[in-house]
Amino acid sequence: MRLNLTPSLAKEQCSSRDAKGVKICITPGTPTNAQPPGPAAPHVGPLTTQPLPADLCAPTGRATVRVTRTASCTSLPMSIQITRTTNTGTTVIGTNQIVTYLYQYSSLDLTTMANQLTILPTSFTGTGNQSYVSSAVPACKGSCKLGSNGPSITGRKLTPKSEISTESFYTWTGTKARTDQTMNWKITFAHPTATGTPSVDAAPGINYRCDREAANAKAGCVVKQSSMQIVYAKTGWPNFGRHVSLAQGSGLPGASKPLTRLDANQSSTANRNKACPSNLPRPSGKDCDEYPFASTKQGAALNGGTGRTFANCGINDKRYTIGAKGATGFSACMIPSKENQDAGSQMGVFFGKYHVLSGDNFYVAIS
Repeated sequence: MRLNLTPSLAKEQCSSRDAKGVKICITPGTPTNAQPPGPAAPHVGPLTTQPLPADLCAPTGRATVRVTRTASCTSLPMSIQITRTTNTGTTVIGTNQIVTYLYQYSSLDLTTMANQLTILPTSFTGTGNQSYVSSAVPACKGSCKLGSNGPSITGRKLTPKSEISTESFYTWTGTKARTDQTMNWKITFAHPTATGTPSVDAAPGINYRCDREAANAKAGCVVKQSSMQIVYAKTGWPNFGRHVSLAQGSGLPGASKPLTRLDANQSSTANRNKACPSNLPRPSGKDCDEYPFASTKQGAALNGGTGRTFANCGINDKRYTIGAKGATGFSACMIPSKENQDAGSQMGVFFGKYHVLSGDNFYVAIS
């Protein structure tokens, strides 16, 4: 699922006024004449930067973060102003409007994380076309090691229609089952008239969580702030799908409000025994299917409330109210054993493939 987040804006950064009275200030803000990013310009070097995905990195004129399970794009508009102060006052001698894109991506089955910086100059005034990148240094906090670095962008001028891109790759070095990493770039800008060189972070980084917890999946890295959705087709799971749809329609979470996978110290057995006790009669060839799932914090033993069921679910027990509604409680329905077990197996595959770990949110949809 794609999510839009709100980043914390960087503060204005200024160089000290030099002997000539000149200083440079960088201010996060709204650029003028912002244009959508195009494919990154080709570079000769050890790495080739990727074209920015238009949907993930689409400009909005304000600071924006969009994430998927394995990628994020933070766009941050900035203004650069060069001033000269003399005995008669302060004069603006040049300005630049730019947008920085921090495009980062990982893999579900690799422990490598990419950290791409793209700077898109959009306009200038005065001598702003002489401004340039004096340095761009990648960084990673957490269990990560720089594996390779892309082409240098030092000296690249901030002239409109000149897309400036570079990239670094990091390898996860964590020894624990899971750790969080945050990648970033620190950019320093300069102007030939000024001796000062203020620096600013490209944008606050997104947490990339790497793990090796799932026994049925390779170690990989995902965007921690993202949530996944498991989709069951009615054609493959008609009875299971009907129960989930009815349960969500009655107010139980999972569709618009997420479910949360249990922590390691929480019991799925307790949830299952509460929703589907052993003394609840099972028709021949059928299992008791519970919702919310026993593997979630919204399960019967943790969610509170009472049981409910629905017509044609094969449950005639006073502990389960037919057609009850509300966000608390749980539901149960008798469905074919094979279908119930296949649905559970599918969820196990989903958890492993997309690294949905304990404490992670996820959604459920029936198509």
